[in-house]
Amino acid sequence: MEQFSCLLEDKLKIETHDEQITAIFEAINQLLIPPQKPKHKIEFSIKESKILVNNLNEEIK
Repeated sequence: MEQFSCLLEDKLKIETHDEQITAIFEAINQLLIPPQKPKHKIEFSIKESKILVNNLNEEIK
């Protein structure tokens, strides 16, 4: 009976280790997947009209 008990304990250890090893391989596989390309940045630029700039330059003089 003691041998049977030892076999059950060993089986549980192996099953636990199998689950842990599977989890490790899943984590490694996730790390091996290349990252997605970042989305394009949204940039804003302000274009000043020449008339506005000219008027400001005249006011400064």
